[in-house]
Amino acid sequence: MVSLPQNNPITPMQNKHLTIFANLSVLMALIFTTIMTTSSELWSEQLVYVQAIIIIGGVAAAIAMVFSTEKPRLTAADTTMVLWWTYVMMRTYLDIDNTMAFRNIIVYTTLTATYTVIRLMPKQHVPVDKIMVMLLLAATMYESALGMWQACSGTSHHRLYLATGSMFNPGPYSAYVALGMTIAIGILHDARDDEWSNPRRGALLWTCAAIVIAGCFIVIITRSRSAMMAISMATAWIFRKEIKRKCVVPAIAIVTVVVIMLFYMKMGSAMGRIVIWRQALGMITDKPIFGYGIGSFGGEYGRQLTSFFADSGNIETFAQYADVADYAFCDLLQVFAEQGVIGGALCLTFTVLSLVSLNRQSLHLALALASLMAFSLFSYPMQLLPLQTITVCLAACGQSDCRGFAMRRRYPAILAVACSIATLICQSLSQLRLNAQTEYSKIKGMNHSSFIADYYRLLPLCTDNKQFLFDFARLLHANGRYLDACAILRRGTMVSGDPMFHVLTGNSLRAMNKYDEAVECYDRAFGMLPNRLYPLYRKMLLYKEIGDTAKARQVANKLLEVIPKVESSATREMRKDAKDI
Repeated sequence: MVSLPQNNPITPMQNKHLTIFANLSVLMALIFTTIMTTSSELWSEQLVYVQAIIIIGGVAAAIAMVFSTEKPRLTAADTTMVLWWTYVMMRTYLDIDNTMAFRNIIVYTTLTATYTVIRLMPKQHVPVDKIMVMLLLAATMYESALGMWQACSGTSHHRLYLATGSMFNPGPYSAYVALGMTIAIGILHDARDDEWSNPRRGALLWTCAAIVIAGCFIVIITRSRSAMMAISMATAWIFRKEIKRKCVVPAIAIVTVVVIMLFYMKMGSAMGRIVIWRQALGMITDKPIFGYGIGSFGGEYGRQLTSFFADSGNIETFAQYADVADYAFCDLLQVFAEQGVIGGALCLTFTVLSLVSLNRQSLHLALALASLMAFSLFSYPMQLLPLQTITVCLAACGQSDCRGFAMRRRYPAILAVACSIATLICQSLSQLRLNAQTEYSKIKGMNHSSFIADYYRLLPLCTDNKQFLFDFARLLHANGRYLDACAILRRGTMVSGDPMFHVLTGNSLRAMNKYDEAVECYDRAFGMLPNRLYPLYRKMLLYKEIGDTAKARQVANKLLEVIPKVESSATREMRKDAKDI
């Protein structure tokens, strides 16, 4: 630590005000990024903004540590976070076939730097927990108002749902609202009757009441069962003393009835998640130690489906509920499937330590984080940047008063500067990926051969984009470059379990007169999702083209027996052709 001269122009009072301003600015800016509407993609302006905040926040933390007498402590949660980040970096580096490597390094480093910078900011003059409570309540109030406006004006980002807030799917949006509702319910529960008449305290209580009412409306119109369960679990914990004292048996009965109702409310979706969870468990048992690779769930899920539906009994029971999935709809299962027991144990340990430490400092924030974790057991909030940012902020704020090893004064400043430098590098790479995405959007759908060179130029930055890979392969196929198309489609199967990658591979092989290999691709595509008619349709047309009438009729009969998941004009046309054959 640099010793300050006696004539230091910064007084203790000024240092206090600067510290409060720096902490408030960083936290406010980070929460603001979570309510920005930018893009449904991970690679968006939102990520670049978060990185810019961390770069500035790291420099501010380093300067603040020079004038602060506070010594940050290295807690058990901090150590676990560092070990987890180290494991992710090593696991990514050693997995040479992982097409998500670029994305993993950027995202995990950014989140780790965010956690570290918030931890290093001096907090001796700052009630960080109260700041976070107010910021999350304000953000939830905005999201609830936005959702109600979308429901009334028809401006939702999803055509099938009335409200999605600043996000593009009602699931994660309802998780955000549920998080704020949990805080509001906790504040209302702890309020005394006389506090409602107090001008300042009363304004907060009436705001919390408005958030709860608006949140109930949002959860109902989004039909999010995960949000309902998360809110119910948090509310039951808040009122646990009252429930235990008065109505344990009725509460158990009500919970049982509600769970059954939630299951049958959207039974198809519930069964679909059971299918996904079954494949995730299969991935864990196949590679329990190190997992299949971070970001590989989508591709491996498709391969697991092929084995799962090899059993005809599973086809009869689950085929109508299966679909393409990029997430496990249970973040903990996905972590164990991708990172193995080592990564899963580090993730689980960090979560538990964060909840315990946050509970000591602020029960409201601990319940908010717990509700988000409960929601993540049935959905995918931890795969989206806004909710990742909130989780990291909550976990970092909970470590303020924890015991641990005191760090020497110069080390926190050096570490904060290192976080800024690392984030600056990540930001430059994120900007490159964002520019590549923008260029891709301009040439998307073009079929002329002159665009092939542009696709190849963008390929190193878009290996994790399944839509880019599919469009690129389709462009190559349209221009007769069938071998190149197959190579790009093979990359696509590593990031996506969509059977259309195998169908298009079969089309390319068919164009090269490799009929047996094409049939294998069509069979693989149908084996992944036996509720899709298109792979059988392409296989039927292949046999018709080569003049094998017997096999064409056999496939046509099988096509007519399959019940498609969704009836459409396309499926009716396929059935018509099959009847003609």
